[in-house]
Amino acid sequence: MDRIRIGGDLLLRTYANAPRTPAIGRASGNHNPGEEAIALNLNSARIDGRIEVSSASIHGAVSLDATTVGKDIWIRDNTRISGRLDMTFAQIGQNLDLSTTILGADVDATGAVIKGELRLGAYGSTRLTAPVWDSSSRLILRNASASAWLDSYQGTDIDDVACGSFDRQPDPWPCEIDIIDFTYSRIGGLGGGAEFGRSTDWFLDWLSRQRPFSLDPYRRLANHLENDGRDATARSVRFAGKQAQFDNATGMEWLLLFLQKIFVGYGIFTGIVFLWMAGLVALGAIIFSRTSEARKSEIPISIAFSVDMLLPFVQLRSRHSGIDFAGPVRFYLYFHKFMGWVCALFFVSALGGLFEV
Repeated sequence: MDRIRIGGDLLLRTYANAPRTPAIGRASGNHNPGEEAIALNLNSARIDGRIEVSSASIHGAVSLDATTVGKDIWIRDNTRISGRLDMTFAQIGQNLDLSTTILGADVDATGAVIKGELRLGAYGSTRLTAPVWDSSSRLILRNASASAWLDSYQGTDIDDVACGSFDRQPDPWPCEIDIIDFTYSRIGGLGGGAEFGRSTDWFLDWLSRQRPFSLDPYRRLANHLENDGRDATARSVRFAGKQAQFDNATGMEWLLLFLQKIFVGYGIFTGIVFLWMAGLVALGAIIFSRTSEARKSEIPISIAFSVDMLLPFVQLRSRHSGIDFAGPVRFYLYFHKFMGWVCALFFVSALGGLFEV
């Protein structure tokens, strides 16, 4: 039915007292090996009302490529789709609802525009529960947009933060998602949602399912959380994004990220640099105070001297610069000053936002 035009609704559903459920396709089609049979083709179709597929069985793929729907797409009520559900570049006037659907392959909504909600179940609803995903299924929302997304999350933590084990509830998300450049204004919708009850671990688990790795989903979620006043969770999300980038890095990128991590916590936890400075001051004070130059000096050489030698652009006492150490301590002094510059460089860069997600 590609390019079909329907002025109202397109319904594929079971009515009361129907002797059988509606089905499309054959369980064992005569298609070529390696090719996926398309059981329902609505490419470039225009449906002014809604598409409702309810309590149906579709043996094969469903293609809604570039389909325009004036209202909703409802695929739910234990509908089974054995093949790929393709909604690339679909235009959906209201909601896309995949609640209670049994999905045997990928759902691809690349570039889709959902003007209402993306629903993978609904909070507090006994009818709109989580979809059932095959273990190999992926949800692809790359470059897609929705006003909001929601799922069947009930406000409890993930059990051991493991994919597919959602605290004894069906997991509304597959183990692999692609949400690069997926834009949304809100989390939660029908039934109120539980966006504010989600723990930091829940968000980090959700982001860890992103394949391939990208910083974009971390950045977008962190910005959303900050707008909702969850600054601590947003910082954890940003840190997790940089840590994932570090885990995927090689060569010079790995080295730079490693230095960012140990000196300023990727620019997110900048207080780490003060621990470095405190440790260097203490170490320098111990080393400098035990030298022969310190015993002969007319001024004390300890904490204040160590601080003065560490801080660039700052001179606490002019007489400190006149002390000339001999032997190995001289080389440690060079290292001490160099580390002061390193700490200052990373601190200023972090304040300038050069490292943050």
